[in-house]
Amino acid sequence: MRDRPAAANRVTKRSRNGPRRANAKTKSVASTSAKRSRNDKNEADINMSPGDSIASGIDDDTKNLAQPDSSKPSRRRYRVSRDRNNTNSSSAQIDEHTSAPNSGGTNGRKPLKFQDSSDDDDDDGDTQQRLAEAYQNYSILEKRFHDLHEIAVKKAEENFELLKAKTSENTRVADEFIAELKEEIAELTKQSQQMEQLQADVSAKKANMEAMQTELAETDQRLAQAKAENKALYLKLAANRTGPGENKPAAQTKEELYADLTGLIVRDVRRVDKEDVFDCIQTGRNGTLHFKLALEDLEAADSYEDVQFAYRPQLDESRDGDLIDVLPDYLTEEITFPRHQASKFYARVIKSLMERVD
Repeated sequence: MRDRPAAANRVTKRSRNGPRRANAKTKSVASTSAKRSRNDKNEADINMSPGDSIASGIDDDTKNLAQPDSSKPSRRRYRVSRDRNNTNSSSAQIDEHTSAPNSGGTNGRKPLKFQDSSDDDDDDGDTQQRLAEAYQNYSILEKRFHDLHEIAVKKAEENFELLKAKTSENTRVADEFIAELKEEIAELTKQSQQMEQLQADVSAKKANMEAMQTELAETDQRLAQAKAENKALYLKLAANRTGPGENKPAAQTKEELYADLTGLIVRDVRRVDKEDVFDCIQTGRNGTLHFKLALEDLEAADSYEDVQFAYRPQLDESRDGDLIDVLPDYLTEEITFPRHQASKFYARVIKSLMERVD
């Protein structure tokens, strides 16, 4: 009687362990599915842009992994329910043998039949299959992870090269622009220096112009004085020419005519040291020349042609500065020439005073 309860207890314990094992298997499958889903999420969280084919392949594998997991629990439920039926039947047989101990068999008991060893083998096979599938899926995901990693590194290198090339191009353009700006600055500096030089030249020319204007004003003033002196001389000469009587001598009339035609005025004639000295004024476009002609005494000369004229200019630099610039050098200093060349001398004097000066 003691063995029967022990056998019953063993049967009951095994039947109880059946559902527990089924629940444990279900939990392991659920945890495996959760891990796979987490791996899929981690795979999708990679910050890269792989091709659509890789993303679709990962989604298909995730679906395939989820499909057997969803189908396998139904199979395990069936086995659990079968184990429960077997347990119930075993319990019923135990109760039957207990209630009828003398029905037959050894000591009035029937042998008990258990199928736990075959169920364990099936469970081990399923576990091995699931492990193989999980390892295979893990290998696929690992390979794809490495592929994505290589793609990411390659893409990063390409982006780096592109950025490097763009940076180099920008640097080259910036250097060229800086060089152009430096050239422009150098050119502007040169132009500024030239401008300063031109301004200095303009200032110097302005100062020179002011000095020339001052000199011109002084020259105009001297010219006005000379004109006033000429006017006074003409008035004096006219007064000297006018006689007390109405009839003038023929010589004086000739002198006046000669002065009107040639512009030569003989102011005075004196005898000095055996020379006849003529004080003359010659007027012209370029000014008035005051000079003296000294004629050598005829008795001292051997012949009429050997008589010498001495030209003595009466020039004042402050008064006759402009005239001195116009006259040739030989008319600004004392010279002598023979009497027969007096006409040539006078022609050169007229030319110097009447010729237009540019």
